Amino acid sequence: MFDPRRPKRASTKDEQAEGLVPYAAPLPLDPKRVLSHYNAVAGITHIRSAPTHLESTSLVASFGLDLFFTRTSPSGTFDQLSPSFSKVNLVVTTLALAVGCMLGGPMVRRKLTNQAWA
Repeated sequence: MFDPRRPKRASTKDEQAEGLVPYAAPLPLDPKRVLSHYNAVAGITHIRSAPTHLESTSLVASFGLDLFFTRTSPSGTFDQLSPSFSKVNLVVTTLALAVGCMLGGPMVRRKLTNQAWA
């Protein structure tokens, strides 16, 4: 929506293939992007936000006549592992790399020493 190349006329086939939508002065409002889209919140006088220990997540509170509090991740939870993440594969891979380094290190040192004496 913020692409400066958006055409002011009807889009051509090439512009549509690029995903460029025609220019319109008001930006469309997606109700699902509003934090309180599911609840009506009346008389808001203050909005406060605070960081969490996760980089992708913030806490947002609004208060006045009503109170509203939510956790939000505008860019998705990119710093959290999915439930299907295989921790066993991670441990096995890390151990295999550690063993490879411990076995490969002396072999490389021996080869470099032999090349230096040759």
